[in-house]
Amino acid sequence: IDSCLVAIMPWRFEAFPIVPTEIQTRGKTVIASKRGGLSETIINGKTGILVNELRAEKIADAMFLLINNEELRKSLENNAKKFAEEFVWKRIAMKELKIYKTIQNKEIEQNDVISP
Repeated sequence: IDSCLVAIMPWRFEAFPIVPTEIQTRGKTVIASKRGGLSETIINGKTGILVNELRAEKIADAMFLLINNEELRKSLENNAKKFAEEFVWKRIAMKELKIYKTIQNKEIEQNDVISP
């Protein structure tokens, strides 16, 4: 991953794209099809490039854009790395733990009202 300039993900379907997210955490730009979960983990023009049509010409256009525009590529890489940090497993686990604690606290409060 570290030696690639950009990563290409021309998938037809992906529910939750772990591979592109992991690539982004390494500070690499992803070019992907605008399908399924890919469009939720890649913000077109900010953290990567989403291609509407799965045609080789469209993917090649995006590749040439990033190869020839280092400033854009570096901007996308920086944004992608920051954005992907939201999907790091430790952060996800902490968010879920917070939800469980909130639910638990509400149940305790509700039981206090119901109990004599």
